[in-house]
Amino acid sequence: MPKAIKPIRVAILGLGRAGWDIHVAAVRDDSRFKIMAVSDPLEKHCAQAEGELGCETFRDPHALLESAKADLVVNATPSPMHTPLSIDAMKAGFHVLLEKPVARDLQEARRLVRAASTLKRKLFIHHNYRFQPVTRHLKEVKESGIIGEVFEIHVRISHFSRRNDWQTLKRNNGGLLNNHGTHYIDSVMDIMDSPVMNVWSDMKLISDAGDAEDHVRVLLRAKSGCVADFFLSTASAATMPMWTLFGTCGTAVCDGGETKVQRFNPHKVKPQTVLTGAATGRQYGNTDRLPWRKKTLKVSSRDKRTFYDNVYEVLRERKPMVVTPESVLDVLKVMDKAKSPIKNMRPQYGK
Repeated sequence: MPKAIKPIRVAILGLGRAGWDIHVAAVRDDSRFKIMAVSDPLEKHCAQAEGELGCETFRDPHALLESAKADLVVNATPSPMHTPLSIDAMKAGFHVLLEKPVARDLQEARRLVRAASTLKRKLFIHHNYRFQPVTRHLKEVKESGIIGEVFEIHVRISHFSRRNDWQTLKRNNGGLLNNHGTHYIDSVMDIMDSPVMNVWSDMKLISDAGDAEDHVRVLLRAKSGCVADFFLSTASAATMPMWTLFGTCGTAVCDGGETKVQRFNPHKVKPQTVLTGAATGRQYGNTDRLPWRKKTLKVSSRDKRTFYDNVYEVLRERKPMVVTPESVLDVLKVMDKAKSPIKNMRPQYGK
């Protein structure tokens, strides 16, 4: 007889885009989870939750923490509330699932992780792109050796928009790096699987209404020698491949749906020797011809788990956490180094 499922009781703080469209949507029809309570300052959000979910509602998140019967608190409040409210939730006895950006800086994030360790609470950080099929697929492509040793990775995410919401303000921990770049840096670091040793960055404010960056260039160099080159912009209308992996015997270009691979078998080519004399016929190059092969791979992964699958595994099956707080601190170290030019960032172009 199958073992009865003991649902994880969930309370959700914040019913905005992340709280409602991501977290409520992820668990409301999943029998492994039960939404017990929610909080939001807007009465219409609470009324919607009460009507559709039949749960307790609170206008004040601390009132929820005082009385909600839950195992896990999802913190999807505005960014400045992430660290303090998560620590309050852990002190109240809850495990916490926290939206990004985790904290204002590395120091604040370390305080959060120390609190989880001291209070013996699980801290899940929603770096969910690590579970996306494309991230897992590219990691499997790299590890397969199909294009040889990967020595460089390009990420190109761009479109043109003019945002004017609260996430365009530095005081709200806004900006493209915090709100979107976090996911891609985390994904690339997972794919590289090597500590980052060097960081270079350039941040610009081009078209958004606030004072935080909307055009980001970041270059990472890992201990392995692999380089990751990020171009993240909401001020560029250019169309570019999302992902490119450069290997010693080929290249993989991925648009998110499929990966086009061009490669040669290194065991089927003769080794090259350096000719130190005059170039034959005064020409550069030689008659070397590589046995190039092309193939297209569908973006898929052997691992089909979602972020919430792992939450259930950790809390009910005592399996390991995929996105550990320590791995997120590594991401924050990189981001702190990347953010340093923001302090002296020029005013918005055109103003």
